[in-house]
Amino acid sequence: MLKDTIFYNLDLSLEKLLPGDEIKVYLKSIDLKGQTSFDYITIKFPTLAEQMNLSNTGIGESVKKLKDLKQKIEDLSDILKKLDSKEDLNAISEELKNTQKEMEKLKEKINEISQKMSLEPEIQEQLKRISELYEKILDDELKQILNKIQEAINKLDKEEIRKMIEKMKIDIEKLKNSLKATESTLRKFYEEKKLKELSEKLKEIADKQESVNSKENQNEITKELKDIKENLDDISKTIETPFSDSLKNISNELQKNINQSENISEN
Repeated sequence: MLKDTIFYNLDLSLEKLLPGDEIKVYLKSIDLKGQTSFDYITIKFPTLAEQMNLSNTGIGESVKKLKDLKQKIEDLSDILKKLDSKEDLNAISEELKNTQKEMEKLKEKINEISQKMSLEPEIQEQLKRISELYEKILDDELKQILNKIQEAINKLDKEEIRKMIEKMKIDIEKLKNSLKATESTLRKFYEEKKLKELSEKLKEIADKQESVNSKENQNEITKELKDIKENLDDISKTIETPFSDSLKNISNELQKNINQSENISEN
């Protein structure tokens, strides 16, 4: 069987594609006997909401995992007080090595999110800094801690092991806080983009209202206004005050517009 990799640059800049659009690239291969085979690759351009969902889900899972790891280390710290033999202490060392592996998986997850998202440079930079923080803690601090723990185990020095475990807890907390800060930045970015998008949509509706000449057209405007109100209500649940209060006022005004639009349809 012939195996090969084909590289081909496909320029889609003239297609005026938008977030959420999907295209299929069809492939056809012909062998030396003229037999053909067909297949296609689907390329989907994610919407901002899909990108945000990907990032928030990934970051949320990472924060939860770090919280679990920190709890595990705290449990080991408690167990440590009751242990004396080198074998028992070696079991703690193995648990900490497993923690290191879990953190390496989380680092890969953050890198994956960063690669899949086409967001503002500021947010990409923030994700990059978190990845570097993982790198530093995993490759420098955590390895040193594990080495020192092993030395302390050999000496049965429980106090030294306790100190190193405390250091690990601090490092994990540092990572968790960085992820939470990124999650907050991403949410603000999403809210800002979404509000801008809704503002543009309202301008379009205002222009369309001028030329409405049927009940169907007016019903369509009512539906679009309801969609905007629903989006605003969602954003106002997470956005900080006093902006959330302003959004609620706008939402109330929108409800009046919706009522008016429904009256126009009826009359």
